[in-house]
Amino acid sequence: MKIVQKIKSALKELGFVQKGRYFYHPDSAFFIEFVTPPVSVGKETIKNYNYLGAITLLSPTDCVKDRLASFYYWNDRQALEQATMVCKEQKNV
Repeated sequence: MKIVQKIKSALKELGFVQKGRYFYHPDSAFFIEFVTPPVSVGKETIKNYNYLGAITLLSPTDCVKDRLASFYYWNDRQALEQATMVCKEQKNV
């Protein structure tokens, strides 16, 4: 199985739906795009890449717990506002 098929299969198992070159998930406002090489911005080909590694994200629930802990322990009003914003963005709450 080619790498492209492996990626498509893995995304499908995670609930993503392919529409053209984009992969959408019903629980996310974001999408994934795999661009055709060479990667470019306008007519300028990108030549230097920075590998930053895997991205690990908190779930919305864990994010809110973290922000509320900051508010509770350090009286961080901005953390309370952030927790509220995350909650408001959730569809199933």
